[in-house]
Amino acid sequence: MFGIVKSYDKGFGWIVIDIADGGGEVFVHYSNLVDEQYLEKGDRVEFQIGEGARRGQTAAMNVKLIEETGPEEDVEEVDEKPDGEVPIISGEPDTLEEGESEKEHEVDLLKETLIE
Repeated sequence: MFGIVKSYDKGFGWIVIDIADGGGEVFVHYSNLVDEQYLEKGDRVEFQIGEGARRGQTAAMNVKLIEETGPEEDVEEVDEKPDGEVPIISGEPDTLEEGESEKEHEVDLLKETLIE
């Protein structure tokens, strides 16, 4: 799986999972980094999903740094709807096209983001 580091501080943080890999976010802990790398917001990583130290917690495992982009790059926030539907990427407000449902609109926005 692939993703972008949303936040990382004091040895732990969150990775935004690429939409192609299912989207959402996953916890990351320094003990699961390959080669004792340090992550920064915006870094692109490859990882696997596994069970974290806390029983039942999903976490990123075998995290490898692919591309350092560092804190200068701004990472878009990903918010999940409370009912677990398609993640919504925060950013510029957009309007629905005539006859388009909110869910269809969100999917179109996610596709556009992947293409960019």
